[in-house]
Amino acid sequence: MPDDHGGFEHIRDNVDGHPMVSLIRYALRYWPRLLVGVTTAIITRFARLVPALIIAATIDRVVLGEGDPGLLTDVGLLPTGAIAGEAARLALLERLVVIAAVAYLIRSVTRFVSRYLLQATAQKVQRDLRNDAYDHLQQLSMTFFVNHQTGGMLSVLNSDINRLEQFLNSEFRQLIRVVATVSGISIILWSYSPKLAAIALLPVPLIGLASAGFLTWIEPRYQSIRETVSRLNSRLENNIAGVDIIKSFDRYEFEHDRVATQSEQYHDEQISALRLRRGFLRPSG
Repeated sequence: MPDDHGGFEHIRDNVDGHPMVSLIRYALRYWPRLLVGVTTAIITRFARLVPALIIAATIDRVVLGEGDPGLLTDVGLLPTGAIAGEAARLALLERLVVIAAVAYLIRSVTRFVSRYLLQATAQKVQRDLRNDAYDHLQQLSMTFFVNHQTGGMLSVLNSDINRLEQFLNSEFRQLIRVVATVSGISIILWSYSPKLAAIALLPVPLIGLASAGFLTWIEPRYQSIRETVSRLNSRLENNIAGVDIIKSFDRYEFEHDRVATQSEQYHDEQISALRLRRGFLRPSG
């Protein structure tokens, strides 16, 4: 049965399979550029960790002259053994400068490549989703169009699909950054002290579980926002299509109040969800 306002809650509640699986299928159509984009994004995050290693090497080996090996030494970028003499320290410092410059160059190139490929892939997925959704709409019976308002359909074809594009363009890249950064830090810590790495990374699974629980908890709020947008679009579509009736019967104030009420509801729901989301992601404010 359709919703009272011609929305799509009943359809969303009866979709077979998880929507994320369907989204991944669309993205996998462009797996070569997706693979390169993800790989370069990971390289970008690893390159951003190099300055911290350079600072540590500068303090330990150039300033203090210690011979303790670090990750840069383990991978063969720095010589082993203690640094003795001013000339040796200067030569090591010059090598660190070169490493920093190369890391910055790699980060700049890979960041451009990853952002371009991932954003382009998101746009292609958005295009495919909208085209397929529209093709599916055309195959539905007239009963469907009678029971569902045009504004709700436009909300799906525009707002909902745009949200999916924003997820691929923003949230997906954020996920890559988090995973790559945690992995890189884990490797660095493990190279210095496996015990320290285990202690430092102990909260990571708990943070992951808390994040998953938060997303599950906040999902109904965003579903309510989508339905509010659908109702608002339907109201605007009906009013614009029936503007001659509004003018004929002098219904300006009445229709203005109806639109204002739904706009206020949309505003309040967005602010509430935003407050919860930012409060969870950035508790320090």
